Amino acid sequence: MAKHEKECFYNPESKSCATCKFLDCIPFLDILNRIATDDEAEIITCSVKGTFHMEDSTPYGEEANYNIFHSVLNDEYKYLKDYTMKQYCKSFKTVLRKLTTNCNHHKTK
Repeated sequence: MAKHEKECFYNPESKSCATCKFLDCIPFLDILNRIATDDEAEIITCSVKGTFHMEDSTPYGEEANYNIFHSVLNDEYKYLKDYTMKQYCKSFKTVLRKLTTNCNHHKTK
């Protein structure tokens, strides 16, 4: 336990990404291999009117249940459906492959 505590990403003493104020979680467009722009991120989080439409999710031939709907991206924004959330360091401006310890730029919250 003592060995783990020294290296634990969630221990503020280890000065790791997990407790750093520069850590962020950002939408990453895997299909385009890039970070989503601020405008794209707003669309992904459904905060831009007119970029989504509602679609009935009931399979064809079954009685429609109009309480079951889901959002679908409009054709112009279909490319945004393939995204993942990735951890991002705002200090180094890079997507993190893993949470590191003893970062020189670490500042506690």
